[in-house]
Amino acid sequence: MKVRRASREDAELLWKWRNDATVRASAFSGDLIPWETHDVWFASRLEDVGCRMYILEELDAPVAQVRYERTEAATADLGGISVASTHRRRGFGTVALRMTLPTAMEELEVDRIRAFVKLDNVGSAAMFEAAAFWRCGEDRRSNTPCHRYEYPGCG
Repeated sequence: MKVRRASREDAELLWKWRNDATVRASAFSGDLIPWETHDVWFASRLEDVGCRMYILEELDAPVAQVRYERTEAATADLGGISVASTHRRRGFGTVALRMTLPTAMEELEVDRIRAFVKLDNVGSAAMFEAAAFWRCGEDRRSNTPCHRYEYPGCG
């Protein structure tokens, strides 16, 4: 297992992962994303100093991605996490979080990471809890009720 920063070459792969039906069902916006929209967005995320995107690889093949976005001076939000459809339900999301959290926190100069999970998304909730996130209450994202998770604990 290894982690690397996302690069321009990952744009199409992450676009396909984002438009996967299962990923869209758990996202706060389940709309299909046109390639042109994704391509512009992806380029802007790579250039943003407040954003880090990482790819988890197994045997040099991408299996998961994690994106962190600094939102406040000492806090970043987990902007997205997805696992390739062929590798789901095998713990890769948890591994990706555990392997990227320390680096993301150091590079973004934050001491807290927040994640927001739809109330009915039991799989993501279990993944965050397995990666040592704490459930710290409820919130709303895109007018959708959700659980708020924090790492390293509720602050």
